[in-house]
Amino acid sequence: MPLYSIETYGELQPHIREEWLVANGLGGYAAGTVVGCNTRRYHGLLVAANNPPVGRIMLLNRLGELIRVAGQPDRVLEFSVNQFGQIFHPRGDKYLRRFDLETDLVRWEYEIEGIQVIKQLQMSCRIMPWASATASMRGTSRWSCRCCRRAAPGFSRAAARAGESGANPIPAKLLREGWK
Repeated sequence: MPLYSIETYGELQPHIREEWLVANGLGGYAAGTVVGCNTRRYHGLLVAANNPPVGRIMLLNRLGELIRVAGQPDRVLEFSVNQFGQIFHPRGDKYLRRFDLETDLVRWEYEIEGIQVIKQLQMSCRIMPWASATASMRGTSRWSCRCCRRAAPGFSRAAARAGESGANPIPAKLLREGWK
């Protein structure tokens, strides 16, 4: 049962001002806005503490999510949200229907042209004590069409520098080349 639940109805306001935070109990955390747009410099999906409670490093600041529907290779539906000054692009808030916050789990439900996508982020110190976040996405369709989900991770420069200097156990190769 969620501790906090919001029906967003595809609206950016006021949900861009509503924030959430989940912690791993070791100094690391994930934080952001209900619509998924990072509006503060400390917003991110994986912030690890090198030397708890200080020495925090932004490891993963965002995911740029998109869907391609089979049979329409040129049609890309993006459902993330970024802010550039007063401009928002892409406008994934249009597809967001529900946001749930539990003790260690954040969940977003999207309805994207008949395709339901559920995105979850979980923080848990049992997975990897040094940096523990698990992100998952799944999609279902009311029709018999197939879709291809992609997420492009946004690693921060601080994470790349820390990984290459040996300051934390994140493999530098992963930070340079990204997810395969």
